[in-house]
Amino acid sequence: MYALAASAAGVGMLALAPPAAGEIVFTKVHKTIPYNHGALFFDMKNDGVHDFALSGQLSTTTSGKFAKLNVYAARRGNDVWSAQSRGHLCAAAVPKGKFIGPTRKFSPNELVMFFISTRFGTGSVYGPWIGVPLSYLGLKIEINGKAHYGWARVNFLAHTTVLTGYAYETIAGKAIKAGQTIESGDLTHPDFDLDESLTSPIPDRPQPASLGMLAFGAQGLTLWRRKEPVVTTQ
Repeated sequence: MYALAASAAGVGMLALAPPAAGEIVFTKVHKTIPYNHGALFFDMKNDGVHDFALSGQLSTTTSGKFAKLNVYAARRGNDVWSAQSRGHLCAAAVPKGKFIGPTRKFSPNELVMFFISTRFGTGSVYGPWIGVPLSYLGLKIEINGKAHYGWARVNFLAHTTVLTGYAYETIAGKAIKAGQTIESGDLTHPDFDLDESLTSPIPDRPQPASLGMLAFGAQGLTLWRRKEPVVTTQ
C-alpha cells in the first residue's frame, strides 16, 4: 500500500511539473550599415559563424538618385520572411509584436527591403521598408537540421541606418514575437528600447518625393508616405 501511494504521489508531482523551459537568446548591438562599402554581417547564435547580412547602396548623379537596401542569408538553411511589394519579392517589414513562425512565408533568396531609383524626376520605387523609421526582419535559422525563428531590428536614423539588435527562440519550431527578448512573451527589456512607434510597414504608392528628400539618403525614406496597402504580413 505504501509503495502504491508513493507511486501515485510521484505521478501527481510529475503531472504538475512544468515542461522543459526554452530560452530566447537576445543580442543588443549598434552596428551601422556601410552603404557602398560591402555588407554588414551578423551572427544570431553568437557561434562565430555569420547568419545574415545587410547590404546597401546610395548614389547621386546630376540626373537622379539611387538607393537600396537588401538582406540575405549568409548560411545555408537560413531564410528571411518575404512579402510582395508592387510585383517584387521583398523582405517583410514586421511590426513589433507580430508572431514570426512556421506559418509565415520565408525565402532563401536575397531580398529587397527598399529600392528607389529616380532619373530626371521619374523612376521606380518599391519595398515594404519605405517610410518606416524602424521595424523588424522575420528570420529563420537552422540549428542541427531544425528550424528556429527570430528577428532583427533595423532603425533608420539621421543620415544612417543601424542594426540595433536581434534574437531567436531556442525551442525548434516555436514562434517568437517581433521584439520579444524573454521567454514570458514580454516585449520589454531593460537594455533595449522597444517603445518607439511603428508606422504601417507596407507601402503602396508614396507621394512624389523630391530629389531633395532623397538627398538625405536613408533618412529621406521616413519622409515618404503611402496610401492603400497592397501587401500584408498577416
